[in-house]
Amino acid sequence: LTRSLAVQLGPHGIRVNSVTPNRIGSPVGEDVDPPDRFVKNLVGRRGVPGDIARAVLFLVSDDSDFITAADLLVDGGAMASMI
Repeated sequence: LTRSLAVQLGPHGIRVNSVTPNRIGSPVGEDVDPPDRFVKNLVGRRGVPGDIARAVLFLVSDDSDFITAADLLVDGGAMASMI
């Protein structure tokens, strides 16, 4: 979907990107997910909503004006640690 929209909207100067987060901690989830579950990512901590917000802020900023049709994986290195 991201790439398809980027192809359609790119000629109009519109960039399209997506963000794929890992599980993000919240007070509600603390009872369900034990804290040691998140040690498996490379950062060694649970993600927080601010981690995703900063990624989105980067993508909408002029600092990323040459990035389009991309998916930004924000997972603390969890996918890389599965190698």
